[in-house]
Amino acid sequence: MDFNKRHGEDGETNSTKRLKGVAIQIPGGKTYRPEELEYLVSDAELGKMCETLGKNWQLVGLSVGLESVDIEQCEESNPRSIQLQVYEMLRRWKKENPERATMYALIQAIKKNNASVSWNKVNKLLNERLPN
Repeated sequence: MDFNKRHGEDGETNSTKRLKGVAIQIPGGKTYRPEELEYLVSDAELGKMCETLGKNWQLVGLSVGLESVDIEQCEESNPRSIQLQVYEMLRRWKKENPERATMYALIQAIKKNNASVSWNKVNKLLNERLPN
């Protein structure tokens, strides 16, 4: 699928447009306004986020705009480590979408796809980045 079919004129996916402006409640944590999470995810944060995801991580990758072949390559490159597969997926997402690789988009994709996630680890990461 080419870029224009996946994205609108402004480069956003339809699901991202639909979710814009929606506050995010993190289970076991606080509710964040969209603008609080609209920051670009750092490489260090990607490393920590790959430790939080489990089952259905592939759907998260598809939801943020990667193609099935990208997901398959992540799996084949790291057949013995889900954590490395997830890291590779997140790294590709950031590389292909450097201006849209935000924490907001990532958390929305996780929630939308009911991915297995350690919300305690996500809360810890967000508290490090966004202390009250």
